Amino acid sequence: MIRTAITAVFLLFFFLVSLPLYALIPIVAKLDQKKADRMAQGAVCWALRCVFGITGSRLTVTGQELIPGDEPVVYIGNHQSYFDIVTTYPYVSGTVGYIAKKEINAVPLLGWWMPLLHGLTFDRDDPKSGIQMIRTAIDQLKAGYSMFVFPEGTRSKDGRLGEFKTGSFKLVTRTGCAIVPVAIKGTARIFEDHIPFLKPSDVNIRFGEVIRINELDPEDKKHIALYVRDRVEEMLRQMPG
Repeated sequence: MIRTAITAVFLLFFFLVSLPLYALIPIVAKLDQKKADRMAQGAVCWALRCVFGITGSRLTVTGQELIPGDEPVVYIGNHQSYFDIVTTYPYVSGTVGYIAKKEINAVPLLGWWMPLLHGLTFDRDDPKSGIQMIRTAIDQLKAGYSMFVFPEGTRSKDGRLGEFKTGSFKLVTRTGCAIVPVAIKGTARIFEDHIPFLKPSDVNIRFGEVIRINELDPEDKKHIALYVRDRVEEMLRQMPG
């Protein structure tokens, strides 16, 4: 109860303090987009680290050295919790736009700042919304921004890895961008397992070896969604917890 209350107070504080910056960033972007990206990323990384710290959770991150630093990539991860974004964002490389359902727009901090960080939302009940999202994401990859996708389409309710939807992989097949598989474990124990309270958890994030679709065998390339899912599943099996 206390952690939930402190988080609510912090989010209100951040909202009020960051209002001038929130208003300034779009203006700066017209003159220097990269500077605006750094400003937004710095503010959000700090805030998300604070939120995670308030939960009292312990975080282990491995494999960051495997992330290419000189090219846009598509991060593909499993999905357990709203805290998947909270925990992974400070550790990805460069400016990364997350793709999420439209419901995230109502989540404090994440919903406010996603547009300034090149994040995209879509309506699962509207096929046109999904198609437009994919087109926009492809444009952003071509512009040099990485994207983070949760191809299960929804959070796992029991911790098991769901099917990876093939639509997400159009970002890869149409751009040739490398895939960075991401395994996330322990985030649901912070919030979803006992809504509306926040509890400490041991969280593990592992970034895997880069997958380049043009280097795969024809069969693996044909079934790229299954291939990447198998990689993430194997990473999850190797993680503690």
